Amino acid sequence: MAITTAEHRRDRALTARRAFFGPLTRVLNPLIRQVAGRAGVPLIGVVRHRGRRSGTLYLAPVAIGSTEAVFLIPLTFGTRSDWCRNVLASGACEVTLRGVTYVAQDAEVVDDVVVRGERDAAFNPVLRFFLAAQGIHQFLRLRKRPPAPPTYGSFVDRDLQPAVGTRLPGDSLRRPTLGQQPPERGRTRP
Repeated sequence: MAITTAEHRRDRALTARRAFFGPLTRVLNPLIRQVAGRAGVPLIGVVRHRGRRSGTLYLAPVAIGSTEAVFLIPLTFGTRSDWCRNVLASGACEVTLRGVTYVAQDAEVVDDVVVRGERDAAFNPVLRFFLAAQGIHQFLRLRKRPPAPPTYGSFVDRDLQPAVGTRLPGDSLRRPTLGQQPPERGRTRP
């Protein structure tokens, strides 16, 4: 199958973004995660998802465009990024944006041409220009469920709450697992 010129340009743009931003994510993501999703932060949100093989809970700070019915997340690193593959495998995740937590479902990868109306409603003209300039043409589209207080046994409680002792990325403190006592400080060996 022949690769078109547009696909070749997209692959080159993705390779350039991965080469430049890839190493920076290890440094910047923990810093961005501190403010992502808070009230007053309009564009940066947090996607909370479980690993498709490990079941580990992860938090991924991402740029999020929002309309009344959907979230559009630009796939800066393409569909091969782990958080995107995890969300696609489960079909749902939790999104925190502007201090409000939503359950998002029906995850699918879409092209900017297909969702032009939603993209125009979700992102202002300046952001659309920067997305096009960086060669970002794919989005993860998630359908919103209205925010509601979590109830016992809901999707949020059952599937996305970390187990006791789970260490989230960016945590600096170790939490004891269920049934274990925290290690004593200053104890000497016998």
